[in-house]
Amino acid sequence: MHGYQIRTLIEKMYLIQRLIVEQNWDELKKTCKIACEVEEILYEINQYPGKITCCENINDFFDTLVLGDFDGFNIYATIDFWYDNEQSDLSMECYAEFYGRLLKSITLNKVHVF
Repeated sequence: MHGYQIRTLIEKMYLIQRLIVEQNWDELKKTCKIACEVEEILYEINQYPGKITCCENINDFFDTLVLGDFDGFNIYATIDFWYDNEQSDLSMECYAEFYGRLLKSITLNKVHVF
């Protein structure tokens, strides 16, 4: 996977996570495909004590990224959520499809503890 693809993926996953934290479901549906129910996402994020927050430091956010096998076009990736500005073990799993530099689509598969 090329650096520019990783950067694009991180930016999109950061946006998706921010929209989940803000609970802006309409904008989330415009940003990505959602393979799970919004109620499932809400259930998972409400299982944690404290306030769900966005990671303020992009480097810390990037450090929680886990990439699956990349076949040149498709990749699974997970990234952690933050509560009270601390990293948690709650993650979101996305499936991204690339066509060269272009991120063709991204799907939010689920939010859960991996």
